[in-house]
Amino acid sequence: MSSPSPQGATHQKASKLRRLLIALPLLGITILAKQTLNPASWIPTAIDVLKSGSVHFDGTSMKLWHTFYHITKLDEIISLLNVFFMPSVYGFDPVSRVQMISFLSDGGVLLNIWLLESVRRGNASTIMQLPILFTLAGQIVGLGVLAPFYFFLHYILSPIGNFQVTGQRLTRMHYTAAVLPAVVIGYYVPFYSLYFWPELGTRQGWLFLWQLYPITTSISFLAISRLFADTAARDSLHAPKRDLPLIRAYVGTAVTLAAGAWVWAWFWSLTEGGASMAAIFIPTASPQSTSVASLTRFNELFLQYDHIFVIGTALVWQAYLFGDLKAAGAVQVSWPSLFLRGAASLLVLGPGATLGLGWLWREHVVASRAVNSAAAKKR
Repeated sequence: MSSPSPQGATHQKASKLRRLLIALPLLGITILAKQTLNPASWIPTAIDVLKSGSVHFDGTSMKLWHTFYHITKLDEIISLLNVFFMPSVYGFDPVSRVQMISFLSDGGVLLNIWLLESVRRGNASTIMQLPILFTLAGQIVGLGVLAPFYFFLHYILSPIGNFQVTGQRLTRMHYTAAVLPAVVIGYYVPFYSLYFWPELGTRQGWLFLWQLYPITTSISFLAISRLFADTAARDSLHAPKRDLPLIRAYVGTAVTLAAGAWVWAWFWSLTEGGASMAAIFIPTASPQSTSVASLTRFNELFLQYDHIFVIGTALVWQAYLFGDLKAAGAVQVSWPSLFLRGAASLLVLGPGATLGLGWLWREHVVASRAVNSAAAKKR
């Protein structure tokens, strides 16, 4: 195999520099998110709530759990983080509860996408292989801070040109098969349980489990993948689109859950909530504002901004990726048409479902383009 020419290496460096410059707005969003999603001023209040031993709502007192894993430092960190979730978990802030159920349903779409990107052959030997770094840190500082940085790196390191070589778009099937089962075990089960478990006190146990979903999902992912054979070498030559049906099924399932949560939020807003969709999802002040007078209000604003920084930036990233497709001539749809379709999907199905559907469309286009390119070379 011949080594890349100096001219080719120079072109690659120039291309990466160009993509870095184009992606700078994503880095700017990361910086803005870090400034906005800063709980430092409210941590002393959360510590006081934790020390009090309980939260009170609707005439009910609920004891706060201090211990779950019986690892002192870990339990201390997670029990403090859990305080910020109490208003939505127990529903004494019903608006925040609805927003969080939709947010975490959208997060399931993103988690499936990140895991699939991590096992794409074209992303080998890049940080895209380690989504746990972003999700685990995101549990501490807010995923809204880490997600834009992931998208910034992805745009630089995973250009569409990487997939012109046959099989580079392909995901490794034994890992691909493990994605949704792992997400169900590590993410969906604790998420839905912490919001819908009938025994209120037990919800905190599920919250402790969900806080470590990056670890439990990763362990489940690696364990389940061992049940399947690695067919990547054969697939890249003879079946470069073999993973697509499974990808559609897995991301489609996550899209359905996210769309269901969005439609439920619409229904709740119109029938019993007394709050508009704008009030549920769009913050009216900064979490850092001096007008924020309670921990409950801070939580509501923080989580609304977190949702926007995660999924909103994901949609911006998706626009970048479609820009690549249009520049390569792989998508002929005009920008106005793309934005109108996206806006309609956003309104009816929600941001998470829109993200998943857009990513699936891109996956289909990239797969077809790579296969057609390979076929042309053989002729």
